[in-house]
Amino acid sequence: MLYFFKKKYAVMFMIPCCIFYFISSRSIMMAISSIKDDLYREQNNLSTTHSNNHSISNNKKHELVTTDKSDNIHNSLVSSVSYLNDIYTYAPNPATDCMLKLEKNYAPLMYGWNLADKPILHSIKIINDTFYVMLNMFDLQKHIQKKWLDATYSCNGVPGGKVEKMFTQGRGNLIVECPISINASKNVLTSFSVVPIMVSSSEKDANVSASEPFTYETELFDECERKDIEHFSTFLSKDVKTGVTATIKGNRTKALEWAAYHHLIGFDHIWIYLNEDWDNATNIVHRDYITWIPYKFNIMNTLNYNKPRAFNPMNIFRIASQNDALWRAKRMGMEWIVPSDFDEYVVFNPPKSKIDDNSSQIIPSFDQREHDQGAVSVSDIDTLPKFLKTFQRGVGGRFVGIQMNSIPFGSNKNVEDVKNTPIDLSMDYVWRQRGIVESNFRSRYKLILNVTEATSVNIHYLGGSSSGNRKLWEPPSSELRINHYKKPESGVFNHKHGVLDPTKLELDSSLSEKYRTKLLHELHSSATKKI
Repeated sequence: MLYFFKKKYAVMFMIPCCIFYFISSRSIMMAISSIKDDLYREQNNLSTTHSNNHSISNNKKHELVTTDKSDNIHNSLVSSVSYLNDIYTYAPNPATDCMLKLEKNYAPLMYGWNLADKPILHSIKIINDTFYVMLNMFDLQKHIQKKWLDATYSCNGVPGGKVEKMFTQGRGNLIVECPISINASKNVLTSFSVVPIMVSSSEKDANVSASEPFTYETELFDECERKDIEHFSTFLSKDVKTGVTATIKGNRTKALEWAAYHHLIGFDHIWIYLNEDWDNATNIVHRDYITWIPYKFNIMNTLNYNKPRAFNPMNIFRIASQNDALWRAKRMGMEWIVPSDFDEYVVFNPPKSKIDDNSSQIIPSFDQREHDQGAVSVSDIDTLPKFLKTFQRGVGGRFVGIQMNSIPFGSNKNVEDVKNTPIDLSMDYVWRQRGIVESNFRSRYKLILNVTEATSVNIHYLGGSSSGNRKLWEPPSSELRINHYKKPESGVFNHKHGVLDPTKLELDSSLSEKYRTKLLHELHSSATKKI
């Protein structure tokens, strides 16, 4: 009897609690929706204000920009949006969990390999049922690199691994194709062995005996690769043909801004390698078109690092991630990929007139037959995806990729008070060196790589190609380039002078005027599918 009354009163108590919970939850979601609507209306108003603020006439004397009401509203808007995005916490997938495990188990080993003058194993890829083992040797001196390049390679104890040929700029990348008998459909790759060649007595000896084989345990790399293949097969369509990749450490909000922009201009998917603590996916925001990859590998984790080296160790895993992304793209059957940094924005401006030698060189000349058939018009390349498709169809076989000139953008202390008026979007830095876009000067370029042809990349340089072709197309900066926002709050970066004299700058707000409103809208939108 006592049990009956307890149960009865418990039910009576739960009913109003459930009603209260339902009403409260619904109120919260309605409040969030209302805030997002207000933010979207506010950003539409602000975009016009911002555009007017930056449309400064070259004939008018520039005045110092000061904080006003619209600036305060905009700063409040951005912080509110950041809060809304944080609601959508990142849900790691099995591939993410595997990479976190790989970080934990292999980061210490990588540091030891480097100190012992061994190549750093960083990836395994499965393409057409074949294993490809990827190692990095950029921190090894040339004579030690040679020792490992001319070695013999075995997969699961079976000799016959073949090395992908590299150009001089790519010799630090060691990519080995396993024997076809060790196919991925019937085998797990558990080990990869290397027997290095003898080092000449005239060369400085290495830390590893020339006759001693060295074996890497690879089963966890194999596991992560298969989980990544399975994961991508569940949500990515076969229409993913173009991608961008970068390795970041630090500002994850800026990385989201960078990724959202590149998706807006037509890139299908973006891979962001996180070279720092995953930190339970803090400040990582969901988008279907972004994959965040744990990648906290580092060989500089000791103050006693004084090993003779041939490369900046800080860039080792930057290069490793670029090549991992390139071969990931190969596995997925993609066509183009851009190895970039998150302060670099690809800018595409299609020509306004017909394509010929007098008006535009956005793509190289087709043969006469193509011209006679009217194969190319401005409408064929008025967006970046159309341009890449037309380029591939017409002249893609002649080039391994496209070399984009890098144009630094930043602030102008003579007309802006960045310290007191913070700039939130990178594209809001609208000053660059006067005349540089129209000139033939090229420096610190980045590449759009033909995924089928390219086999290796080294930050700014093509590292190798399957055919041996080295040719890169160089379009005019006015039509295809990189806007480089390197420490823009300090001014406009210059490799020779550090920061350019403000008197040598000119205003170029074209990118902000074209994409600012769209980018803010995308940054404000709620996350879609959790990946």
